[in-house]
Amino acid sequence: VDGGRDAGVDAGPPLSLVTELLEPAIELLPYTATLSAQGGTPPYRFRVTQSLPQGLRLDDGVLAGIPAEPGAFLVAVEVQDDASPPAIVSAGYELRVRPQLRVAGPLTLVDGYKGHSYTETVSATGGTPPYHFALAPGSQLPANLTLSPEGRVSGTPSAQEELEFWVVVTDSDPQPQTATRKLSIKISANVPLALTIANQSVPDGRAGTSYQYTLRV
Repeated sequence: VDGGRDAGVDAGPPLSLVTELLEPAIELLPYTATLSAQGGTPPYRFRVTQSLPQGLRLDDGVLAGIPAEPGAFLVAVEVQDDASPPAIVSAGYELRVRPQLRVAGPLTLVDGYKGHSYTETVSATGGTPPYHFALAPGSQLPANLTLSPEGRVSGTPSAQEELEFWVVVTDSDPQPQTATRKLSIKISANVPLALTIANQSVPDGRAGTSYQYTLRV
């Protein structure tokens, strides 16, 4: 009789969760991440062991939905296999939900006048500052005006023009977000004789974030 060999059945590798981390999400945008398990006795059943961030759900190992707010959240889950009795493995994952990046504007830049020095600042909200601004391919500003990477529109316009243009902003997150928005600008031929407010709109704000914008006449 060979006593060096186990007469039982090899149960195979134990149940384990393969997923090591969750990719970051962005508030108010669809998110999907798949949790994977191996070993044990398939099929597997997943469930959460504490409340998920608002807007997300776990269904058959797929974490999906639209996260309602930014922050760092714990996603606590467990997986159970089909053995009798079942094997159970649990884990906790950090889910980082990033503030959604937006071009804040202003939607219509402050009015400018031909032959007069011009300056305006395009701003952004959300994401991870600092931001980098650029004109979208095919977009242009009035003659002699430029957009700096910091969002400053400046120069001395040389012609009467009214233009729409697209601005692209990129944030500084390790996994950067990009946002695009259509803005407009008007350059008039002459400075008005009467006292006039030159601003046509103001930038969007974000709740919980400091806000400052200077009106001009």
